[in-house]
Formats: sequence, structure tokens, C-alpha cells
Amino acid sequence: MIFTSRVVYTSLGAFNNKAATQIVNNAKKFQSNISFNIEGVAKEIDAKNLNSIQRLNLKKGSTIEIVAKGKDENKAVESLVKFFEKMK
Repeated sequence: MIFTSRVVYTSLGAFNNKAATQIVNNAKKFQSNISFNIEGVAKEIDAKNLNSIQRLNLKKGSTIEIVAKGKDENKAVESLVKFFEKMK
């Protein structure tokens, strides 16, 4: 089964290496395969790959679809949604 959710990136600050590292560390807590589909980006981004996350060009208002497949997919998506919602 696959679990997905969408969140809008609302951070006022620039997306930087610290934020990328926090996202990857959060994603790596879960066994599920987790990826992001970013509005305007043609391919899925592996949420556990720091190099991929660092290259994201997130801007305020970007829509992020979080997709997880695996044992703890619901918890993984919920955790990442909360993380993005807390970024200000």
C-alpha cells in the first residue's frame, strides 16, 4: 500500500543544508521508502538521499507531495508533514 499527503512549503527563510539534513534524518527514522514529488519537478526525489534533497529549489508556496510505501508509511508521512508545517 502507498500513503501520500501534500503540504505547502511556507518557510520564510531560504531552503538550506541544515533543513535538508533535518529532512533526511527525519526520513531515515522510518523503514518505508519515502519520496517527494515537487510541483514543477519532473522526477521523484528520494527523501533519504541528502544530495537529492540539497538540490531542491523549494520556494515559499511550493507544493510537496510526500509518498511513502512500507511498514510504517502512515507515520513517516505524518512526521514529514508536521516537519514541513513547523518550518517558518
